[in-house]
Amino acid sequence: MNQAGIFFGPQILGRIKNYGEFMFPLVSQDLLGTISLLGYTLFLFLSGVKMDMSIIFRTGRRAMYIGACSLILPLIGGMIAQKLLGDHWGLSGKERLQLILATTTHSLTPFPVISCLLSELKILNSEIGRLGLSAAVVSDLFSTFLTSIFRLAKVAYDQSTKEAFMDFGIIIVFLLLVVFVARPAMYWMIRQTPEGRPVRDIYIYTIIFAVLCSGLLSNWFNQLIVFGPFIFGLAVPDGPPLGSTLVNKFDCMVSGVLLPVFVTTSMMKVNLSNISFHSNVAICHAIVLVIVIIAKFGGCWVPSYVTKIPKNDAITLSLIMITASIVPIMIRRLYDPSRKYAGYQRRNVIDLKPNAELRILACIHRPDHITATVDLLETIHPTREKPLAVHALHLIELIGRASPIFISHQMQKKTLSNRSYSQDVILAFTHFQRNNHEAVLVNAFTAISPSKLMHEDICTLALDKLTALIVLPFHRKYTIDGSVEFDDHALRTLNSSVIEIAPCSVAILVNRGHMRRLNSTPAVLGSYSVAVIFVGGNDDREALSIAKRMVMDSGIRLTVSPLTIGLDEWSEFPELGVMGDMLASTDFNARCSVLVVQQQQMT
Repeated sequence: MNQAGIFFGPQILGRIKNYGEFMFPLVSQDLLGTISLLGYTLFLFLSGVKMDMSIIFRTGRRAMYIGACSLILPLIGGMIAQKLLGDHWGLSGKERLQLILATTTHSLTPFPVISCLLSELKILNSEIGRLGLSAAVVSDLFSTFLTSIFRLAKVAYDQSTKEAFMDFGIIIVFLLLVVFVARPAMYWMIRQTPEGRPVRDIYIYTIIFAVLCSGLLSNWFNQLIVFGPFIFGLAVPDGPPLGSTLVNKFDCMVSGVLLPVFVTTSMMKVNLSNISFHSNVAICHAIVLVIVIIAKFGGCWVPSYVTKIPKNDAITLSLIMITASIVPIMIRRLYDPSRKYAGYQRRNVIDLKPNAELRILACIHRPDHITATVDLLETIHPTREKPLAVHALHLIELIGRASPIFISHQMQKKTLSNRSYSQDVILAFTHFQRNNHEAVLVNAFTAISPSKLMHEDICTLALDKLTALIVLPFHRKYTIDGSVEFDDHALRTLNSSVIEIAPCSVAILVNRGHMRRLNSTPAVLGSYSVAVIFVGGNDDREALSIAKRMVMDSGIRLTVSPLTIGLDEWSEFPELGVMGDMLASTDFNARCSVLVVQQQQMT
């Protein structure tokens, strides 16, 4: 049986010149080609949806220079090289065309590729990551523009100049329709969608139909079929509710099924037997590739260095824009975003003078975190003699866009899609500031980033604002009767990540204080009682320092509880420590909130 199989395999394969015909018969390849083209079209449309064009303006001219040079310099260098090499070896017109295509392909810096690379390296919302995304957006826009110009030039050469000018006019009309008709129509769809409700399916189907029509229109005026869908994707308002709905509905199908079909059908056209690594064409390809890579590296490094980016960061950014397979390893060695959080300066509560300003970074994820955090800040009892500076950070998970966003509500007036929630955070902390006039200063921020990278936003803001304490909400939400309503595992992972690299002390707020209101009225400030369980060590001393600021001139009662040992074997949440874990347990029925503190880790 094995002998028959060995004989049968080579006999069949020997009759097939292209192995793709063995897996996919010729009669099915037309259908596969259509499906793959649909997949690639929708992929570029979704890529446009995920792009945040405003990121270019937030990062300034650096992104413009780096994005433009990373495309233009390798393109020029590669074209000169292929012309000289083609003349030297006397390559045919077809072979020269292959070199031109290779030069153009290697000169591009696709935004989706850069976004995936930065996400894999977990530096998407770092300074280098944001700059790399901005440069990739600029590069993609430049490449789209140049591709359109080349297509028009080809039409003028192959057909007529009149035809090229007609196509150019149609492109202008198409762009005007997208900007002044399609985009306002999509904003109208958003306004027709009630807050918290999904976008109606009829709107989604209308947009997809328009995308397919834009592809056919692109083909009609002699552009690549993906030109229209990509431009249309850029016009879609990114983020929730519309952009995120489109991404959620189609990204899995497009990226997981249709795009692999496109890659498969592309590789079906490759005939490995025709490749000769010793031919003049192969040598030319290798030389052009090296020149393009060097020119791309230089095109990124020079503007980075000129705009005062540190040398290591400039090299890292240049490697990101090359996106070769070995690059991730090199970037991890060159760039560690967590190194800036190292504790070169003591930033904690215990080292503050009694009347010094206490700077706190308060993190908010859900609406129920707002009241608990403000209640905690009220118990600190700020006065003009011992003021409080609060930096309220509203954290939103990145959905429907590829670029993270960080907004200072004092510096720029940007309206978010989920406006009411952000507005609630701002109003609550503004009200807290107004009630403590001249004793409290509040700054509000919003960070929209992937949940696995939110710790970078938190720690970076804490570092920039020189905060002594970061207050994080506990991942578990309790009902009014003390039972667990739900666990947010992503929030628990985030808290653990912050604890590992925080540049200052960290406190996790376990909100159970609302339970006391089940059978009583809310307590006034003077009727609070504060208990500190003091086992010993730096963390307990930090907690005691916070408690001392609470009771200073406030009338709040402070109790410090006995040495307790032997509980670490029962710990359910190690990030809370032994006592914090016990107090957050469902077996602990006291109607009070718990603040678990870790002092700054000096590394």
